[in-house]
Amino acid sequence: MSFLTFVSERGPPYRICDIFDKLVANYQNMLIKEVGNQEIVLKNIREIAMQLFTNENPSPEPYLQKIPQPSDKVLLDYQPFPRLNREDVQDIIEGGVELAKNNPKLQKSIKKPKTQVVPNGPLPKDWEEQKNVVNNSARRLEVLRTCISHIFENKLYDARMMFPTVLRSLKSRIVREVLAKELALHVQENRAMLEMQQFDMVVKLINCSLQEDSSTEEFTLARRMLPLSVAFCRKLCTGIIQFAYSCVQDHPVWATISFWENAFYAEVEKGVTELYLSASTDNKTNNGLNSNEIISRASPLEVSAERLKIWPDISDDVKKTLMSNEEGIVYSQAIHFANHMVCMRVPLDTRKRLVNSISMEGESCGSSNLTSSAGGSDSFEGDGNYESSDTTVIKFVSKFVDKVCTETGVTSEPLKKLHSMIPGIVAMHIEMLEAVYRESKRLPPIKKPKILKPVLLTGEKITYSGYRGYLLADGREEGIGGHVGGPALLPAEGALFVTNYRIIFKGNPVDIQACELAVIRSFPLASLFKEKKISVGNLVHLDHYLPEGIQLRSNTFQLIKFAFDEEVGSEKVEQLRRTIGKMRFPQTIYETFAFQGTELLQINQTQKQTNKNATLK
Repeated sequence: MSFLTFVSERGPPYRICDIFDKLVANYQNMLIKEVGNQEIVLKNIREIAMQLFTNENPSPEPYLQKIPQPSDKVLLDYQPFPRLNREDVQDIIEGGVELAKNNPKLQKSIKKPKTQVVPNGPLPKDWEEQKNVVNNSARRLEVLRTCISHIFENKLYDARMMFPTVLRSLKSRIVREVLAKELALHVQENRAMLEMQQFDMVVKLINCSLQEDSSTEEFTLARRMLPLSVAFCRKLCTGIIQFAYSCVQDHPVWATISFWENAFYAEVEKGVTELYLSASTDNKTNNGLNSNEIISRASPLEVSAERLKIWPDISDDVKKTLMSNEEGIVYSQAIHFANHMVCMRVPLDTRKRLVNSISMEGESCGSSNLTSSAGGSDSFEGDGNYESSDTTVIKFVSKFVDKVCTETGVTSEPLKKLHSMIPGIVAMHIEMLEAVYRESKRLPPIKKPKILKPVLLTGEKITYSGYRGYLLADGREEGIGGHVGGPALLPAEGALFVTNYRIIFKGNPVDIQACELAVIRSFPLASLFKEKKISVGNLVHLDHYLPEGIQLRSNTFQLIKFAFDEEVGSEKVEQLRRTIGKMRFPQTIYETFAFQGTELLQINQTQKQTNKNATLK
């Protein structure tokens, strides 16, 4: 509550300013001057202390009490205080106030604080400057721009040669911002309709950049990628177009209500700023200034300060007109964002449940072979009740609309219209996605590499073969390339094999520059210590979402973190987990690999029964 009070008092850009506002505005320059100079530090502290002391003690003369003291005679002749008349007291006060207003000397002695525009504070530094990182960003940005130009010029061979480097460079925030700007330029040039391979590469860039984005950046990149994902598209057949948003829906940011509020208020702020600058631009364009330049130079806080300054002098009719215009901007943006939320939240396959309702970074459903305990359910929703995707989306969008419209003061009638429109928008979008999903399944499948079979030991047999997927990095720095050095061996695409002795992964690195190498990781099945299910999400080098994964930890200090390909269903994954558990703990010791190929003598049951009855009792 104290923070909300602070924001409500200090938030308006046109108000009574004090020492705190001036100190915040000059704080950065003060710190720069104080570096290594203790005298300036003490001088600034003394100045602030003197201002605070003067504020509490404005007059240098001591205060003298002017109330007359009663004499001794009055105390001896004590009489009760008379009852005061409320009306007489009020008349005396009002008369004194009128006299004070007409007294010019008294008016000059009273200094009223004046409202003024709050001075702007220091702008936040760039993220890369704060980290003091020395990098070759200029070279990386040049490679990024060249790669994007090759993609849109349909020079796909040249673009693929640069693509791994561009994907690795997206870890930098500067590169991600430049990527969003470059893609926005191509949208403005009406180059949003792409061919199949162009579409796949653009979607991969958007997915990788969103994966590297974090909430500490206040969803800046996701806000920029949202209109791009709605703009880029490809033609599946006559009359059916697939947009990029259907391929980037699996990121947790789209299920975060704070992101949608942040993006909504940013667009409303832009619209209100343009509304109040439209009148001033007509006057300033005569002086040779472009209207777009004027709008870009004006800060929203400066515009709101100007409106607060002249607000008392505006007539009531003009106030009502401006308020209705502001409400119209909020209402149109609410409809606009409701459509965007439906696009990002309804999955391409409408029969599936929403996958981005939880964070993809966490792990779930773990089980330990030592305790034989299983984790919780795989439900993506917080409650145990199953709801279809359209019902969930309607609730999500309605909650957002209700919150932002209530906070912005939208009246009840437009709010009711919005709530009545949401189910229709969701139904129309689902109907459109059914045709898109049907045609997308007819696309030729991506050619996958051949599964490499491992070399087996004598007596070793494959129990389960060919579970296609990806070996992921498990936190160790070996084989990841980058700043560590060496080829990037992980992630590697291959298959997981289960034999009667080992669990084996064999495949090739996804990185084009190391794809000719072989990656093999294995450990004995008897050394398995713990296995658990993990959530994977989007990988940097892939175009699609990987639904499930498994993590296998052994007593030989080995770890296999494996993400199953989308062709491996949930039933096969559960069957593999059960089989590994049974083979890890066989019923008898003779079922282990050490006894493979041996024959055990079976005791005749009749002979055993005879010997038992022949014993003496």
